[in-house]
Amino acid sequence: VHRSAWVAPRWVAGYNLWRPVAWGTAAAFVGITAPPVVYDYGSTVVIQDNQVYVNGDPVASAADYAAQADQIVDAGRQAKPAENDEWQPLGAFGLIQEDEKTAQRIFQLAVNKDGIVRGNYYDAVADNTLPVVGSVDKKTQRVAWSIGDKKDIVFEAGLSNFTKEDTTVLVHYGKDSTQQMILVRLEEPRDGK
Repeated sequence: VHRSAWVAPRWVAGYNLWRPVAWGTAAAFVGITAPPVVYDYGSTVVIQDNQVYVNGDPVASAADYAAQADQIVDAGRQAKPAENDEWQPLGAFGLIQEDEKTAQRIFQLAVNKDGIVRGNYYDAVADNTLPVVGSVDKKTQRVAWSIGDKKDIVFEAGLSNFTKEDTTVLVHYGKDSTQQMILVRLEEPRDGK
């Protein structure tokens, strides 16, 4: 057990960290009544000529889109969830680049009813665990989070992305560079290993 690891004070009834959360469950939990917005980076969300397009429509410059993700993270960073808040797990995911076969970086993420995201990031190479902070923008359904005190690296995915076994994720390095990676849901360990 890592001392810096975040632990939810209270999970929703019947939670399973290893199974995908259903869209209806996740949306209702955080108070979203709209249908899911699909954020499939490289397909439904494309950055071209320094412009971000969602479903073919221009929505922001790449710098402004990254700044929006920063604002979503900051809302979660500044939030002080109550000690007895209930948390809905979003899952445990390995973060991989296209050429990687094994995840060396792992996220375990959860959300409370206010849309605040908390969790843990484990780096297998450095063998350290850091807390994760972020939030859900209920209007756009974008989820953005960062690791520990690192404000210059922001991860983002749509809330509906967490209902899948694997999904694309954007990683913003400040406002000048963005990289697409993949989150792959981890299988439940067998025999406690």
